[in-house]
Amino acid sequence: MKRAAAPPLSTRRAGILIFIACLLLYNLNHQYRGTADTAPNVYLPISILLHGDLYLDRYPTLPGTQPGPPYPYYLQPFHGRLISSFPPTPALVALPVYLVPALWLRASHTPYTSETFYLVCVTAAKLAAAVIAAAAVVVVFLTLAPPLGVPRALPLALLFAFGTSAFPIVSQGLWSHGPAMLFLAGAAYLSLHQPQRVAALGTLLGLAVASRPPAVVPAIVFAACAAARDPRRLLQLLGAPLLIATGLAAYNYHFFGSVSGGYEQVNRAVLERQQLTALWTVNPGPALAGLLVSPSRGLLIFSPFAVAAFAGLWRTLRDPRWSEWKPVGLSVAGYLLFFSFYTGWWGGMCYGPRYLTDVSPFLVLLLVPVWQDLQAVRWRRLGFHLLVWTSIFIQTLGAMMWDGEWYIRPTHVDVDHARLWDWKDSEITRLLRNYRWSQTSSQVPAFGGPSPDQSRE
Repeated sequence: MKRAAAPPLSTRRAGILIFIACLLLYNLNHQYRGTADTAPNVYLPISILLHGDLYLDRYPTLPGTQPGPPYPYYLQPFHGRLISSFPPTPALVALPVYLVPALWLRASHTPYTSETFYLVCVTAAKLAAAVIAAAAVVVVFLTLAPPLGVPRALPLALLFAFGTSAFPIVSQGLWSHGPAMLFLAGAAYLSLHQPQRVAALGTLLGLAVASRPPAVVPAIVFAACAAARDPRRLLQLLGAPLLIATGLAAYNYHFFGSVSGGYEQVNRAVLERQQLTALWTVNPGPALAGLLVSPSRGLLIFSPFAVAAFAGLWRTLRDPRWSEWKPVGLSVAGYLLFFSFYTGWWGGMCYGPRYLTDVSPFLVLLLVPVWQDLQAVRWRRLGFHLLVWTSIFIQTLGAMMWDGEWYIRPTHVDVDHARLWDWKDSEITRLLRNYRWSQTSSQVPAFGGPSPDQSRE
């Protein structure tokens, strides 16, 4: 089969400019806004580059590395050392960004106990997170450009960059969502524009799952659609995912003694902290409502343009002319359904619907099937623009001002779940009320605000 043509030079140049612009804007706040879930990833690249291992107990500036149990949920003991409870994929993806800082730390003999070491690690983590997010924006732009053209693809790519969780979550902390989001965006690009590259598609899907295990949902969707399109290439499609899955299972078994890895301890901590009796429920209704319209976690509250994306999702399922886009729509529907059965659907200490971050590129891609309809009628066009600017405002508010304070005051959300439905005192309204023109208004301790150990994967 003939290989698909590369994007035109003008499109590639636009992609480079988008990357640079996003990288600069993502770093305007000069703050690292990850929570405790991201803490191991801040130090892991240093261990890999300077020591050739994954141990974290050598870093006194990492909370929880003091000798002896109990250890925080994000660290687990291994033969007298400490390792991350989560997969190391985000740290591996961040290695190129950490290379120069790590070499400087070694050359300058900076002690791990110093404030300088801590600041270098946090700065490198923030830069790596911004690079990952900006790269995902470029991939979304390259996916949008063929069906819409560069002039229309550019603003929609920026909508993804600043109107979704890509801004306050992925670009601000070294979360596992970042690589998963990037790899899934790449998978969508290949599926839509270079479907013959099934081996590359399988590789990206496997890496997405290695970053975030729930990404297995869209991975299955894309793999099934690709296999249905050309069953003869099924083995080629599954080769890389099987190798990645085998490597991850071996890693988990070696360090944690089980194929599921460190999530067993993390899940136990979730149940204890959030006072839940089980991780999963047979009644998805309340969680689905929360994921969509909770004032402090709802997708349609934090990114209201997604209303149009759901119209696009419906069209991909109903209109044969958009059958090639069906994996994108099914992935969003599948992710929503998956987390609707998860009892801790609000995602711990974070800003907005964190668990849906991985498929946030698809929300913008799903605008393509309904683009003509959105632009055809004046009131639809104006209404869509209002939703777009509202989304950008809300997500920018979180990226610039989030401090985690709402999550623990006046009561802790992990215990007082009803606060997730408080319209008068939501995370958004709290940030607006707390706004003040001062440098301290945006000062957020690395690893998550007033109580970083309350975040949960």
